[in-house]
Amino acid sequence: MWLPLPHLLNAIPIQIDFLYRTGLFAIAISIVSLAVATASITGAGLVVGTVTTQSSAIFPAGTVITQDPVAGKKVPLASAVNLVVSTGAVPTIAATVTRNSSVQATTVASPLIAAAANTLLVAFVSTDAPDPCCAPNTVVNTVTNNGTALTWTRAVRSNVQLGTSEIWWAFTPVAHVAMNVTATTNNPAASSMTVMAFTGAASSLVGAASVAANATSGAPSATLVTTRANSLVIGVGTDWDAPRVMTPAAGQTIVNQFNPTVGDTYWTQRTNGIPAAGTSVTIRSTYGATMPDRWNLAAIEIRQP
Repeated sequence: MWLPLPHLLNAIPIQIDFLYRTGLFAIAISIVSLAVATASITGAGLVVGTVTTQSSAIFPAGTVITQDPVAGKKVPLASAVNLVVSTGAVPTIAATVTRNSSVQATTVASPLIAAAANTLLVAFVSTDAPDPCCAPNTVVNTVTNNGTALTWTRAVRSNVQLGTSEIWWAFTPVAHVAMNVTATTNNPAASSMTVMAFTGAASSLVGAASVAANATSGAPSATLVTTRANSLVIGVGTDWDAPRVMTPAAGQTIVNQFNPTVGDTYWTQRTNGIPAAGTSVTIRSTYGATMPDRWNLAAIEIRQP
């Protein structure tokens, strides 16, 4: 039996050609789902062997990328065919802009950021807080943008300790000209805002894993469990007590870090793509041996559609 490698160039229906050649069947499989490939394999008198997964920016999630035995190999009936199946692609970070401000103000506006059609925009906001003797803790009341207004929704807030760490999002189904994104707070406060634009991402953060964590001391850390394959996990934190230099956990990246003149630390950090759904991911930073400061940390999963 001949088992040619799939021709995976176009998303076309399954093709099976039974050609009588000296008593052997020839099978050609085009790009297909695992279910269709399984039916084709078993229908040819073979069995499905090991199925593994791999992220791919080319092949849609759930479709077969490769098979083993390789193209042109003769195998007997009832042989196992191993498959590699796509889990889709990690969302693409199309743009990132940041505004850091030591000014005590009730608004912070990002630099201009443009958005292509079907772009998820996420704002990561960290702020100071007034002395607890004199005013309530800071919160972000609204996030808006200029130009055609988008609907901004808060995904997660962490502000048990002084200061706040918040994540807000909006989705634009059509291209949007360069815009400023503005966060408005209840208190005049130093602040930092990073806005990231994602393509190839789910159009909503509803249902995405999220977490709000805080503590009076220790390493800032927050753990969530991913709900889809190839997710990014991004956290935003506030240290109200002192200016620090945060060192992210292995495999994570600081997106932005800021020490305002009031003596705080605001930062945003992210993971690379997390291959599998159901993975426990901890956003974590350290800044020294004792780490005595109070902190807030909010984290969110950015998912593929």
